[in-house]
Amino acid sequence: MSSSNPTAQIAAFLVETGTNEAMRNENMQAKNVSELVAVANRYGFAFTPADMIRH
Repeated sequence: MSSSNPTAQIAAFLVETGTNEAMRNENMQAKNVSELVAVANRYGFAFTPADMIRH
């Protein structure tokens, strides 16, 4: 992802989660926000747990 805007990154992540079954499965296994954000980061999305909590 090229945008550094956390809100745009989170929105794009949520859209991608709806279409990417592998990512969705990893998200469902996340036990907390930090693990969820780690999944997003592995897929190229750039936001932090604090960003996710704020949005």
